[in-house]
Amino acid sequence: MAARPLVLLVDDDAPFRTVLAAELSRAGYEVRTAATGGDALTACAQSEPHVVLLDLQLPDMSGLDVLKMLKERQVPGEVVMLTGHGSIDTAIESIRTGAFDYVSKPCPL
Repeated sequence: MAARPLVLLVDDDAPFRTVLAAELSRAGYEVRTAATGGDALTACAQSEPHVVLLDLQLPDMSGLDVLKMLKERQVPGEVVMLTGHGSIDTAIESIRTGAFDYVSKPCPL
């Protein structure tokens, strides 16, 4: 049996994180979660997720800072930025920094 793709979901909104993690699990993904940028960096050092779903606003640092650190550390998975407070400028900056995509919340499951 092939291993399920690993998704790291990074969001400080616990209800959103719980619902999205459950839906991703139901869709066949292995899901790990983190509520802070620091926790996300630790999780990526422990295992290499195929995809990181990364909130733009986190309590300890910005999602853009986390994205930059993931790219510096050459974490191989793709990063999709999530935000409920986005702008064209942050979308452009995210993509230029190396994000695969930029999605506004609430996002369709």
